[in-house]
Amino acid sequence: MAMNPGGEQLSSDEIPMIYIYDMLLFFWLALLILWFGNFLMFRRFSNALHKMLTLAPILKLLLVALILSRWRSISEHGLEYTSVENVCHLFRSIEDAFIFTLMLLIARGWGLLHSKMDNLRWASFAFFFVIFAVSLMCVDWVHSYFLAFSICCVVFLTYRTLKCCSVNIEYLQRRRRKFRHFINRCNLQYSSSVTVDDQLCHKIEIFSKFRVICAAFSLSFSLIVTLAMFLSEYAYVQALTYELPKIFTYVGIGIMFRLRNFAPFQHIRLAPPKENVVVFMVPEVSQKFVRPEVILGVPEQDNEVELACYLKRQKKR
Repeated sequence: MAMNPGGEQLSSDEIPMIYIYDMLLFFWLALLILWFGNFLMFRRFSNALHKMLTLAPILKLLLVALILSRWRSISEHGLEYTSVENVCHLFRSIEDAFIFTLMLLIARGWGLLHSKMDNLRWASFAFFFVIFAVSLMCVDWVHSYFLAFSICCVVFLTYRTLKCCSVNIEYLQRRRRKFRHFINRCNLQYSSSVTVDDQLCHKIEIFSKFRVICAAFSLSFSLIVTLAMFLSEYAYVQALTYELPKIFTYVGIGIMFRLRNFAPFQHIRLAPPKENVVVFMVPEVSQKFVRPEVILGVPEQDNEVELACYLKRQKKR
């Protein structure tokens, strides 16, 4: 068996793979430590979406560790086990399908606009996840023709993600206009530094940036998966072109959805212009994700003690 100097079993284009995945393992481990550190600092603001986002870097760390162990085994023994390669491909397909499904879930507003979804909606997300993961597995295990179906899945999921982001941005803008009109019509003033308008603008900004990240990642993923068939002779180039866009995507999503001190958003106070008007407000951002509720009380008639309270509620989804 021919070997490189030093008893190295890998070819010249495969030797950098160990160094690349060593650095990737260190990077994802450091990123996961920072994510858990952020969680410990602000865990009272964590919700189900934040906990599900934690699964993404964990899956990525496991995948990188598996790929690194595979290359180390080939380097030391010169044998490539089909079972190890299949496990790596299985984890890669699951990780790719999970990140696309998670982006669609975020774009639907789960954890940002509402905290619950019906079982049919959850079943549709599970269906998209399974179909996309199976199509990626079939590219290597059945035939490369399944690549076309995988690209179609990417296009469909990207279209749905971008459309949901646009719909939610439009919804938040309408809500912002309606609430500003309500504040002006009732001649109300904020006595807190953070306003409802700030809340809605912050969410609009999140959806706008998230839409850009999803579009860029989906385009790069489609190009990379297609080009991977022509880069098989250059293993380290193929690995870098596959990993770098994911690093930027995960870091961008992590920065956007990291936990912070959201306490100012939970205590918004309105100062009514008259003494006989009572206004209570439940903030939009809360641990239970209650939609904005405004209670405005005014006397039914002059010199009458009782107040007629008008309550505007949004049912929890």
